[in-house]
Amino acid sequence: MYQKLSIVASGIALTFLFLLSYKHIPVFLGVNTKSVVIGGEEFRVEVAATPIKQTKGLSGRDGLGLNAGMLFPFSELSTHSFWMKDMKFPIDIIWIQNDKVVGFEENMEPGSSKSDAELRIYSPPSPINNVLEVAAGTVLRLGVKIGDAISIKL
Repeated sequence: MYQKLSIVASGIALTFLFLLSYKHIPVFLGVNTKSVVIGGEEFRVEVAATPIKQTKGLSGRDGLGLNAGMLFPFSELSTHSFWMKDMKFPIDIIWIQNDKVVGFEENMEPGSSKSDAELRIYSPPSPINNVLEVAAGTVLRLGVKIGDAISIKL
């Protein structure tokens, strides 16, 4: 009996370690996620709802799936700025005001090899209340334009 329990426990532990080490998985158990539709395509996004999660963002990860992303919701319209600190891969940022695209940045280069002083600061063209980070090339692939609608669902 002890041997069977030990084998089961080992299997569970290995599965858990695999999930923790596999950084391309955009959605983990217990993580706040939403569905975002833009350009007729649905994205499963992790929600960075706290200041700590917003500060970390996607930094330190190895990549992002094609229809995955990270959503940064803000309670008020403002000009929140972003940078690519400790990022290992390029992304597109879509600036959103009340479910409409007001701007975007394409193919933002990773900043993992740069000092803080060398990092570019990206700011929206007008106040926003959501920011969507997606894989580089998404804006071009979907033909995203200013004024496009974005649907954010639970």
